[in-house]
Amino acid sequence: MWFQIVSPIVAIASFALSLFAISFSYKNGLKIKKQDILMELMNQYNKQEMGNAIRKLREFKDNCKNKSSDIETEFGNIWQENNYELDNMRRVVSRYFLEVTILWENNFVDMNSLKKLWSKDDLSIISSIIIPLDNKKYKMNYKDDTIDDRLVLMGKFYEEITGNKLIE
Repeated sequence: MWFQIVSPIVAIASFALSLFAISFSYKNGLKIKKQDILMELMNQYNKQEMGNAIRKLREFKDNCKNKSSDIETEFGNIWQENNYELDNMRRVVSRYFLEVTILWENNFVDMNSLKKLWSKDDLSIISSIIIPLDNKKYKMNYKDDTIDDRLVLMGKFYEEITGNKLIE
């Protein structure tokens, strides 16, 4: 008789305990996965290819400033000369930050963790170089004056992570 009373209670307790264990494992697994994503983002950012690309893009921007030239116009001129080295550098950095933006937008990584990866100066490349050059490339390829949705999303990410507005 007592067995008939205790048996369902034990079954319910076992079921509840297994649900708790699954939930705990899932949450810890998700936390570990997010840490893995952050580590991979740090590793990608610290690669030599990324460092070279960032350096060359910043040098290009400084050269444009020294010539009192618009960065988008200069990029267009270089592109028309079939010099794709700068475009390759742009693509490396742009795709990296687009990947970060998509991970953030889809809640795979949180903003507080991302803020620890870069300084505001590191991130200034998004607003001062990447978005203008990506926008110029988009307009040249598609003969369109609208802005690419990916750039809008990257701009939203930049504003959120730095607290700076792209357009005042």
